Amino acid sequence: MHFSTLYIYIIMCLLLLFPSKIGATDISALQAGKTDTVRYRLNIRGTVFDNELLEPMHGAAVKLFNSKDSLVGGQSTDKDGHYLLANIPYGTYTLKISFMGFKEQSFALKLPQKNGNFKVSDVLLRESSTLMREAVVEGQMPEMTVVDDTVMYNADAFKLPEGSLVEDLVKKLPGIVVDENGNYTWNGKQINQILVDGKRFFGNMDMVLKELPSDIVDKVKAYDRKSEQARITGIDDGEERTVLDLAIKKDRKKGWFGNAEGGYGTYDRYTGRMNVNRFLGDQKFAVVGSANNTQGNGMRETQRGGVTLNLVKAKLLDVNGNITGNFGQGKSERTSNSQSFENKKAAYSNSHNKSENSDKNLDFQLRMEWTPDSVTTIDFEPSFSFGNSSSSSRNESASFKDDPYAVPGIVDPLAQLNQISKDIGVNHRLNAGNNSSANYNASASLGFNRRLKKPGRNISFGMNGGIEESENEGENFSQTDYYQILAMTGEDSIYHKTQYSDQANKRWNAGARFSYSEPLADRVYLQFRYNYNYRFTDNNRTVSSIFDPFNEQLGVNQYNYGNFRNYSVRDTAQCNYTTNTYQNHTINLQVRVNRTQYELTVGGNLHPQKNEVDYNKGFKHYDVARTVMNASPNINFRYKFSRQENLTFRYGGSMGQPGITDLIPDTLSNADPLNIRLGNPGLKPSFSQNINANYNKNIPNLQRSYSANASFNTTQNSVSSRTEYNEITGGRITRPENINGNWNANASFNFNTAISRDMRFHLNANTQGGLTNSVGYVYRSKTKETIKNRTRGSRINQSLRISYRNDWLEVSANGNIRYNHSRSTNTSASNLDTYTFSYGMQTTMNFPWNMSFRTEISENSRRGYTDASMNTNELIWDFQISQRLLPKRNLTISLRATDVLNQRDEVNRNISSTSRTDSRTANIRSYFLMTVNYRFGKFGGRGGGRRPEGMQNRGGDRQGGPRSAQGSSPEGRSVGGPSGAPVSGGPGGGRF
Repeated sequence: MHFSTLYIYIIMCLLLLFPSKIGATDISALQAGKTDTVRYRLNIRGTVFDNELLEPMHGAAVKLFNSKDSLVGGQSTDKDGHYLLANIPYGTYTLKISFMGFKEQSFALKLPQKNGNFKVSDVLLRESSTLMREAVVEGQMPEMTVVDDTVMYNADAFKLPEGSLVEDLVKKLPGIVVDENGNYTWNGKQINQILVDGKRFFGNMDMVLKELPSDIVDKVKAYDRKSEQARITGIDDGEERTVLDLAIKKDRKKGWFGNAEGGYGTYDRYTGRMNVNRFLGDQKFAVVGSANNTQGNGMRETQRGGVTLNLVKAKLLDVNGNITGNFGQGKSERTSNSQSFENKKAAYSNSHNKSENSDKNLDFQLRMEWTPDSVTTIDFEPSFSFGNSSSSSRNESASFKDDPYAVPGIVDPLAQLNQISKDIGVNHRLNAGNNSSANYNASASLGFNRRLKKPGRNISFGMNGGIEESENEGENFSQTDYYQILAMTGEDSIYHKTQYSDQANKRWNAGARFSYSEPLADRVYLQFRYNYNYRFTDNNRTVSSIFDPFNEQLGVNQYNYGNFRNYSVRDTAQCNYTTNTYQNHTINLQVRVNRTQYELTVGGNLHPQKNEVDYNKGFKHYDVARTVMNASPNINFRYKFSRQENLTFRYGGSMGQPGITDLIPDTLSNADPLNIRLGNPGLKPSFSQNINANYNKNIPNLQRSYSANASFNTTQNSVSSRTEYNEITGGRITRPENINGNWNANASFNFNTAISRDMRFHLNANTQGGLTNSVGYVYRSKTKETIKNRTRGSRINQSLRISYRNDWLEVSANGNIRYNHSRSTNTSASNLDTYTFSYGMQTTMNFPWNMSFRTEISENSRRGYTDASMNTNELIWDFQISQRLLPKRNLTISLRATDVLNQRDEVNRNISSTSRTDSRTANIRSYFLMTVNYRFGKFGGRGGGRRPEGMQNRGGDRQGGPRSAQGSSPEGRSVGGPSGAPVSGGPGGGRF
């Protein structure tokens, strides 16, 4: 436990508990004898709406000025349009509210001599037609605008083919990077969620990306969003996530709409998609469904469907729920070659894996947030899921003493095994298996939060629970040929194993949480949070096997092994029964300071944990119990140089525990004679430290932005595998061990700018780099011992895109280069470098006769792979031509061609501290597809949507100017004058 680190941060927290200075306003008030000014303070609250859409406006600037026109306080509205100006002395002020592209509103406020909260009536901002006209005259629609920490991309600025999905739009946004695993990052930060109009939509990113059409999106907002609990309680739990928020076009806000698409192509490619949407302001209902075999590697068919509902009832009840079903059937084929840095007697291996799988999943999620009054929030979130899957696989692999590719004439070691097995072969293995599983889980959480009388004092508590069950059934066959061991017949030794297993898992969990916030001084808060979690797991695995020589006598092989289950006998050594009871407490204490220009949170966590395991395997029994106390600090700092420039810094430490079964001093797995795994009762907890810094600057009038991100992670007592090898069989025995020295550092820089005054030319440059220090244990055959090995790697990725666009044409040229450099000590692998580079062009043209054409061509090259067939040049050409028909142009016929020249390949290299692996995955990417897309719908115009509560016929004119920021009486009734005419002397106010 790192108590010294904890002590430092406790001292920092205590220092912040006793501020050394009184605020400047308080000092001047005391000197003047105006004790009432200090005594009477209020929190000014309110909400800002779009006058036409009647929806909350995120990022509107709210500023409060005193009678001398000096700025007293300011804030930007949150995602729900709310703002809060805390601890304002009584007096007369001017409240100004503005937003880019909208007319500024200014109101007089007279705060009464009392403490508590002052509610300002809802403010409606109107678009500035002058500004809009000027924007059109100046040139092209800007790609993005910036409001505080939110970047808003204009969807219409990016030309897309007809029928494109949200996924196609997101991939074109500057700053968005999609890696080879399909993960999305924005300015170097992982994107965790995609919202629609600020609300969850279908509960997962994939449904939004691959099911919603891109033509309904007006803007894509990118920002960092606090967790739901932090948003409700106001207590930062450190679980901030980067999200994309899709703002729906105004003409789709009221009405119903959808589209249907179907297509068929070469190689039996097909696609079908349909969605129906009913939107009414904040109330949204959608049904989607699709089926295709064009995604992924082209060897998988997917069908999915879902229903989602967003409902806001009089600003008191917010309901968000969805039901989704996902079904898939697929095939995969993968070849790989590896080099071990450890086992010199079997350093090289090749494998060929083929599998088929099928899966079905049904998910239900619901979230209800009830606000019975202005200070109380109750949230309830149940969920349920059910799934089953089945798979079959056939794998072939072989190990060699020397590099098989160095043998003359060898291009496929497995296919040419008979030519080299006697010379450099160590073993050859055939594996086959069938597995099926079914699982379900149900969970629910309930939370209560209330703001107390004193501004900033807040209390929250909640509870949660769940149950999960799964059943797994498997049957497996393996045959291993040992080239270095002779059987009694004088031939190579052969080992067979046929195994049948059944496993049942059950898990129950429950938890409770409590949090409290106490104001210590002006915008300084002490925050306390406590979480308790309990988990009980019950695993029962039974195994039966057919042992040699009965496999050979029965004629069992990799094709018929499923027919011999009745001949198997109980394999006692592989049967096990385990129960695990786990309890965890999280105690968090932190101080939070909020200022106009910066926010600072300093605190620490204590994690008392208790883990108990009852482990039974064969005739052996172990009772293992462990109690530990973990500690971790945290610092969050954000500084705003201006609305367009900010810097964030985050430091956090976290403790990790080894798997409880890893602590058992016995053989955990020996079903595979070439891979035996042991436990280690001496494992220590690990401690990870994470540092992240992010800088953003935007210059809106130049359409220019800079973003830099840097992160560093290091782990003490991380768990590595110490492996010993059998040099004759090529088998290995692995045991977990603690090791120090693992760290990684990453940095990225993104630059976007318009390079012409009319905004027609744009430049986007993205630079990413990283360093990795990976340590592990490698085996030395001569000394029969393992020693430390360090693999250091560095990578850099540079991409550049230049684009030009006008009303009918968009042309872009792009280039990318990625270089990976690795060196490993204590191994014979001296050069592990690879690099890839690509360059190409993309063109989109829209013709007057409602036809559009898009083409993309690129050259992709890779170098440095051991298998020469992986060092390739690929010329990739895609195109699509579309014609819109019918009077409303809502029918589109398209011809799409993917990888016309059939040259795309999937190659990857993975390097660790103990090995290097190059792999290739089979795919079907080249095809032609003809599609028909029909859009339908009925809309209620731009003014659709219900008026927010408190605005219906209360002195406001729907066609008139925005309502004044009048105060509300305690009963919520308006006490001001008619719309656009504030009451003389300023709006009234009331406590609530």
